[in-house]
Amino acid sequence: MNFLIFISVFFIVFSLMSLYISKRFIKELNYPVGVKIALNIFLVVNLFGVLGFVLAKSVWTVSYDIYYLFSLGIGIIFILFILALVYKFFLYLLNITKDDKRRVFFKKTLESYLQIQSQSNI
Repeated sequence: MNFLIFISVFFIVFSLMSLYISKRFIKELNYPVGVKIALNIFLVVNLFGVLGFVLAKSVWTVSYDIYYLFSLGIGIIFILFILALVYKFFLYLLNITKDDKRRVFFKKTLESYLQIQSQSNI
């Protein structure tokens, strides 16, 4: 019974993190719609990897390679969640500037920097 509660809470927390990444980070990026859809599909697949990790940890008997692949999903969601928080913080600071042209320039610069950071961490 306690294990079921743990799985439920663990999956809900990572689902909320993925939802935050999708709504507050991916939705606001200056990418084409197809890229945004692909990133959201990647988040859903990653979320199933998190569920597979929890089930492989306690219920299933899997090889270490598959267990490692499942554990990557947790790290990817966590890194993207931290990047989304940093992005929203800096976006809030950028909204203080009065000039619209500077705001757009700083927003695109921030997005480029966070894209480089996310690719170097993953």
